[in-house]
Amino acid sequence: MPRLSFVLLTIFIYMGVTFSLAQEKKAEESLTKATCLECHADNDPIVDAKVFNASAHKDLNCIECHADIKEVPHEDKLKKVDCSGCHGDIAALVNKSIHAQVLGSVANGAPTCSDCHGKHDIFAKADSRSQVNHFKSDATCIKCHTNKDLLKKYPALPSSDFVNQYLTSVHGKGVHLKGLSVSATCADCHGPHEILPASNPRSPIFKKNIPVTCSKCHQGIYDQYVTSIHGKMWLAGNDKAPICTSCHAEHGVVDPMSKAAQKNIPKECGQCHAHQSESYKDTFHGKATSLGLGQAAKCSDCHGVHQILPASDPASMINKANLQQTCTKCHTGANAHFIEYDPHIDPHDKNRSALVFFTYQFMNWLLLGVFGFWGLHTLLWFQRSVVAIIRREFTVDPHGTQYIRRFSNLQRKMHGIIVVSFLGLVMTGLPLKYYYTAWGQQLNALLGGVANNRYCHRIFGLMTLGYFVFHLLHMAYHWLVKKDKGLLTGHTSMMPRHKDWQDFVDNIKWFFYLGDRPKYDRWTYFEKFDYLAVF
Repeated sequence: MPRLSFVLLTIFIYMGVTFSLAQEKKAEESLTKATCLECHADNDPIVDAKVFNASAHKDLNCIECHADIKEVPHEDKLKKVDCSGCHGDIAALVNKSIHAQVLGSVANGAPTCSDCHGKHDIFAKADSRSQVNHFKSDATCIKCHTNKDLLKKYPALPSSDFVNQYLTSVHGKGVHLKGLSVSATCADCHGPHEILPASNPRSPIFKKNIPVTCSKCHQGIYDQYVTSIHGKMWLAGNDKAPICTSCHAEHGVVDPMSKAAQKNIPKECGQCHAHQSESYKDTFHGKATSLGLGQAAKCSDCHGVHQILPASDPASMINKANLQQTCTKCHTGANAHFIEYDPHIDPHDKNRSALVFFTYQFMNWLLLGVFGFWGLHTLLWFQRSVVAIIRREFTVDPHGTQYIRRFSNLQRKMHGIIVVSFLGLVMTGLPLKYYYTAWGQQLNALLGGVANNRYCHRIFGLMTLGYFVFHLLHMAYHWLVKKDKGLLTGHTSMMPRHKDWQDFVDNIKWFFYLGDRPKYDRWTYFEKFDYLAVF
């Protein structure tokens, strides 16, 4: 009897399962795509039949993705679609990505397949209607990376700052403004599915992987880079080796030929080569570049752009054998003497150039001495003059009939040229000297920029040379032809005499109320100093 009961129970269960499977199969056969589209016709807000019939899934039945549907009608809120049944390999990559690892679930904001590819409007990547098409994929990524709520919840996520940098970069403009299919999008650098953080060694944007990632679009540059001193450091596994993003920003990559990029080259190179960068900035090349003169030589003009080699390498642009050719790119006719110029001269390094070192020291002490001494001299004179005015020590000819004319008409004209040329040299030279200040840059712009200033500076320099030579010839004529020996020794001479020393001592005494003010010759000791200082 028990055996009979067991057999009957088994038969009963078998019939039930068979019936259930038959019903399910019958339901599946009835839930074809055509059945679904009877309700979801064209322009339906849930499933647009026209769009779906043109999609990549047009040959699938709805229940192949929506397996939770068992009957018609059904609830609108369906369970999450599991794409791994057909795309298991891709699903495995997504599960390893930062999206899945950090955000975890959909409830936490993790993107689903449909967030990137669409729900029913899924098209092949090459199709311009696809959300992951080359020209639309960035917009797909931006939806999350500009979501304020999501960014607030996960502050470590790349933010809208990175998005703005990319959109204004040469890559972003190439895609969205120029329509270039070769310009990089988010997926080209970060990957489409297994998106990993930069700290992960398997990530395309991991520091040691970046040159390879960039080579997908820039193979020619990569081939040059790996032969350079930088590339060899990278191949050797040196963590300090410069890579693409060391010089080019990660997201805000600008056009390397733009004025902004060219002006910024010394700063970029200075990140690793601080000493050379500072010495470069002291040269005309460095100062002019800082003030926006695009044609001024920059690091890359002399050392190369990507194929940078040490000076000892015969193929290097700065190898002695190639240096003349390098310089002639800008300076036509540069000869062997021209290339002896040191673009990285350091006035503080006696071993590099003793002549420059001692000249620099001498000029510094000379300037400090002159300005210090005459500054103090002026202050003492000022305070003594104020006291003299209060005491009414200065006497004035009541009749005003006697005057001494010290300067001839020619000398007056010469003084006019001196004033104009000197002020011109100062105005056009100060912006170059103080290129790093805001006022120096503003003055440079006001005067027409370096391109204009450098020519004006030369004109004023020629004026200075002109009056200097003319004055020497004029003195030689009066001394040799007219036999005017007083030019060197007389009371009208501009050369220092014993009386000048006595006047100086007496003037110092007067400053300190220890004597009377001296009676000067035609030219005073401080005027003679001014005169000789021009030489």
